[in-house]
Amino acid sequence: MWNPQKLTIKKFSDIGKTNAKVLVFEGGVWVDYLIGKGWINKSQVDTSYDGSPSRFISTDGNIVQQAFATSEPYDYQHVIPQYGKPVSYC
Repeated sequence: MWNPQKLTIKKFSDIGKTNAKVLVFEGGVWVDYLIGKGWINKSQVDTSYDGSPSRFISTDGNIVQQAFATSEPYDYQHVIPQYGKPVSYC
């Protein structure tokens, strides 16, 4: 997920064009898939994600962060008052 006011992403392959950091938990095999497809660059990957919203909030969503599309977009807009606005995801 990301802030659509900061990053223009419509599909996975757009992520690599942004040069934005991609914040993920370490060990996610799906990240290797995205790198292998050329959709993100290995240099974009930051494996220091700890599940906290702090990095996303501190960058105003100017990063791509792994998330559960079924819950976190809602939470970031409605439950986490420090952010409190829509996010986009693919």
